Amino acid sequence: MTESELIVTLDFDELLSDLSRGIPLSKESKEQLSLFVQQQVANPKEKRSLEDLFAAFTVISKSDDAKLSYLLDLAFEVPDPMLVCLALETLVVKWGIYEPVVERLIQYALGASFDYDGDVREMALECIRWIFSQKKVGGGVVEKLSQLLVHILGDEGEETGLKAVVMEVLEIRDGKRKVG
Repeated sequence: MTESELIVTLDFDELLSDLSRGIPLSKESKEQLSLFVQQQVANPKEKRSLEDLFAAFTVISKSDDAKLSYLLDLAFEVPDPMLVCLALETLVVKWGIYEPVVERLIQYALGASFDYDGDVREMALECIRWIFSQKKVGGGVVEKLSQLLVHILGDEGEETGLKAVVMEVLEIRDGKRKVG
């Protein structure tokens, strides 16, 4: 199936409508989504459709099928803030999959070259906040993320507002602040 044929057979609006009515993705739709996302990510930058890729990732997110997490991981290969934010939010906050993306969270919390508005950094910190709000997080994950936050606090070049957010996240980790 060619890429243009695949886009024609994938009606993202219809898939989202079905999901909103409680109709899960069919096996065929999952296979088509998988093929589409993999093809799009493999394409050169100028041949990618970020709009269609975002629509596909939105369908995956709304599917609540964590078995499709491998597709969201591919968003990290496309330097686009909206795609990366959607993938992080879905994987970590919505599906509770955080251990495989801890290194990505650290990378994005330190800043990414394509994150011109700071949205990815903000989402990474929001994901860390969510992780710290969970009761059963492994000590290794907490330690790595805590070291990152202490590093950000110690960086004299960081903005005061960002440091305030980091302090709030550390207070959540320490149980001194409720999430909300």
